[in-house]
Amino acid sequence: MTDRPLWQHGVTEIAEAVRTGRTTAVEVIEAHLARIDDVNPVVNAITVVFAERARALAVAIDARLAAGEDVGSLAGVPFCVKENIDLTWSASTNGWTFLADAIPSADATMVARLMDAGAIPIATATARVRTDRTRRTRARAARSALPKTVSAFRKLRVRGRG
Repeated sequence: MTDRPLWQHGVTEIAEAVRTGRTTAVEVIEAHLARIDDVNPVVNAITVVFAERARALAVAIDARLAAGEDVGSLAGVPFCVKENIDLTWSASTNGWTFLADAIPSADATMVARLMDAGAIPIATATARVRTDRTRRTRARAARSALPKTVSAFRKLRVRGRG
């Protein structure tokens, strides 16, 4: 590719290089795993590394490419999944340690779409305790209560006028 390490390349550069054979998905994954090993002890951003799964998915993508198959527009691009996003082989802890066994039954839509496009989940990234999922649930509950509240308010207002 270039003189830069593979982990310094952007998504489109990596995907194009893998699809055109200038590099392999395995080489990309190995470069990113090595970078995680080098940097994560300092930044502590990664909670779980899927080294073996990522390598297996990379081997599969390289094999499909060798067979002439279309592997998707994000072929071999590694990505991290936040702890609060569902991935069927890793707990969706939402930043809570007591959810360490909370393995979802289905991937989140965004994860499934990325994988369908050939991207490879490489790790889970830390999530602040009580991440957005809690707030979204509360917001949903508030929205579902809103029509009742608004219609009750309108009835009171109408009665008051009349």
